[in-house]
Amino acid sequence: NLNINKNKSGERVLGFCVALHDHTCISTLAKKDLEWGGALSCFEGNTDQHGNSFRSVHQQGAFGLSLDSFCKLGKINPTHIKLDVDGNELLVLSGAKECLSNTSLRSVLIELDESNPNHAA
Repeated sequence: NLNINKNKSGERVLGFCVALHDHTCISTLAKKDLEWGGALSCFEGNTDQHGNSFRSVHQQGAFGLSLDSFCKLGKINPTHIKLDVDGNELLVLSGAKECLSNTSLRSVLIELDESNPNHAA
């Protein structure tokens, strides 16, 4: 939200407090650090993008929802999707089958570690 505001993007970009997942659930977001702009948080677990466990410094309650459900509820048809979820890429993609097959989608960018054998799928 700070980044959206700083870039004066508030009329085009809206941030939501939801973890994209493969199903609807209430769980926790394990935070590896509390730095502004920090990364390597994990929803429903405490593993990093390499599959290694980490000790979280904070647990935040979070609502998980598939991308397909999120788009249906919000009446959204994304034209561009960027995933940077530090290890949960396959879970997010599993919950995005309708979005990924929608003809309005023009690009998908997924940030992942290609050396991680779990990312081949």
